Amino acid sequence: MTPAVEEKPHVKNVPPVLEEPQVQQVLARVKKVRDEENGITWYYNKNISHYVFKNSLEAYVGESDAGDVWLRLRIYYNGEKMLEIDNYEVYADDQIYTISVLTGNIERGKGVKGAWEWFDMQATEKEIAMISRLMNAERAVIRYIGKNGVFERAVGELEKLRLEYMLQLYRILTREQTLLTSNTGRK
Repeated sequence: MTPAVEEKPHVKNVPPVLEEPQVQQVLARVKKVRDEENGITWYYNKNISHYVFKNSLEAYVGESDAGDVWLRLRIYYNGEKMLEIDNYEVYADDQIYTISVLTGNIERGKGVKGAWEWFDMQATEKEIAMISRLMNAERAVIRYIGKNGVFERAVGELEKLRLEYMLQLYRILTREQTLLTSNTGRK
């Protein structure tokens, strides 16, 4: 007779738990924008505009009424000339991450503040790992590579902090969704 094997319930990989005061701190740093038409709540850092005329790397989070949660990245360029950006290279110490504009949407234009290019994409595990690495990197650089030139700059400490806040929020919301899904059996 074979001994009975106790089956253990499938446990999903759940991000680390933040204590309630930490969750409240994260929520206090973001602004919510509701899109009723599409049933989505967007979360942005409070201190950054949705459209900026400066060079920055930003993240934001979307949550659908159905409970789906996703992290998005925005890379902004503003300068004297249009670069016609094809891809970006992000350096986090000894790691190099390449992001092609083919993986998202890019808008370009010219205005009183010069040429601008705004890139927006849904983050995959690769970009989430990049953000995690970038947040603590001593050497954090982004290179904008285009048909009309290359622009390189350091990723500032405030940028890293804003990325960290959005990654924390993303993990909080995905953890909540994972717990709801595992408790209700939904997929």
